[in-house]
Amino acid sequence: MAPSWQRRPGESNPAFQAFVVYRGLGRGRTLERTRRELSKGSGYHRYLREWSTRWCWAERASDWDRHLERKRDGIAAGEEEMWGRRRRRSARKSWRLAQSLRDRVTDLLAFPLAQEVRQESKDGKTFTTIIKPAGWNHSAIAAMARLVVDMESAIIADTLPRDDDGFNPATATIEEFREYMVR
Repeated sequence: MAPSWQRRPGESNPAFQAFVVYRGLGRGRTLERTRRELSKGSGYHRYLREWSTRWCWAERASDWDRHLERKRDGIAAGEEEMWGRRRRRSARKSWRLAQSLRDRVTDLLAFPLAQEVRQESKDGKTFTTIIKPAGWNHSAIAAMARLVVDMESAIIADTLPRDDDGFNPATATIEEFREYMVR
């Protein structure tokens, strides 16, 4: 059986075209708005009223609205699922990156900032060479460590379920977090 919003047997082309305009006006549709959309004179309202009654426009338009809602809901659900997969994939990659940065910070902390190497030359004189790592210092290591902590916190917060009351662990204050934990 064909959907009710399609042309019905015996429905004239002008009546169906007028219905399509009526149907397309959305939930606030009226016969008067339909007449104006069709650029017809005030006398045309009589035809619209007759067609509307004879061909059950209100019911068919409601069926059309429900059809569009189901379609939108299906698209929204599909997009929500797609974005959920992307969010999970991104969280996994971000977590691996954070762990890689954490390992790098650990390595940097284990390596001395400056290393003295005592060497003896061929003529028997001892001299000291100080080797300094290129491009990093304690401030750079601290900044990288803070980045790791921030990344991990954000990733964990994004994976936690949200309460209906809008609690977001990523942006919560200490007091809000305490209240949340009590609940």
